[in-house]
Amino acid sequence: MIYRSMQHLSITLGILAFGTGIVSLMMIQLYFNKLRLEYLKIYYTYIIVLNIFVLINLIFHYLLTNILSSTGDNLKILLIFSLNIFGYFIFTLLTYFYILFTRKVTGKESSPKTGLLLLLSVVAASLVYGFAIANYLSSLNPGFFLNVHKVFVSVPLILSVGASIILYINASKLNIRSDINRLRLFSIIYTLFYIFQILLSFVPFKTVIVISTFNLLVYNLIPILFLKIFVQNYEKSKFNNIGTKSKVDQLFKKYGLSDRESEIAVLLAAGKSNEEIENEMFISIFTVKKHISNIFIKTDVRSRSQFMKLILDTALEKTTD
Repeated sequence: MIYRSMQHLSITLGILAFGTGIVSLMMIQLYFNKLRLEYLKIYYTYIIVLNIFVLINLIFHYLLTNILSSTGDNLKILLIFSLNIFGYFIFTLLTYFYILFTRKVTGKESSPKTGLLLLLSVVAASLVYGFAIANYLSSLNPGFFLNVHKVFVSVPLILSVGASIILYINASKLNIRSDINRLRLFSIIYTLFYIFQILLSFVPFKTVIVISTFNLLVYNLIPILFLKIFVQNYEKSKFNNIGTKSKVDQLFKKYGLSDRESEIAVLLAAGKSNEEIENEMFISIFTVKKHISNIFIKTDVRSRSQFMKLILDTALEKTTD
């Protein structure tokens, strides 16, 4: 009875988690289409792989406990072994995307050493897993395989924890204080959840499914609760670097913006509202709207989002001779 209730709970959490995941993916895709930031594309792939993994995990668990319940114990154990091996490979892939994301989000390129380390761990795991299964078939003792699995699955998880800690440290390199705090909060959340994933290896198999679906729900909620504010403020800080300012100044001159219109355009690009521009410039709201209208006409855009895209495209342009 208790186990049946846990199944119902895992199905309910799973449906809720996947629905939340669809909303998260739509949100990330929306920002990627608008800003064309590479790290958003990587994060999008990360969320997709994570959801597919949990979905396959749930289907496999349902088949194992219901349709395949009449099969022999040896076959069940081999199926569980297969699930654990599949889980290890997916965790390794997720780790690669996560480390790539944490580096890109702070403006760093991916390190070849990380990819090589993960590749070597996959090769080593494949060999040892094969030996562990052969050992089980000869002794019918699953203990050796389970111990091997705990060791290997901890490798990508520990690397993910390390990437989160490095992200926390690198957050101090951002220019705006609010961005630092938000990025650190983001890294803390992922650090805690990856540590929790390590502890899951000591939890009974039947309980892991319910916890995994709950974890997925939280993972999918993170972009909804966090990404919008983070992207907006992160891009404001990126707009403040010297190279970007130079490119944007040249853009304003190209379109013939006056000095006053250029000042307002900078505030507009920083995400300021009409009221905030009014207070900073000490001009009336009518004058603010008039200048913004002139800016839009001269730059041939029709909205703030189109103007922001123009600014970001200019900022991301490579300097040419």
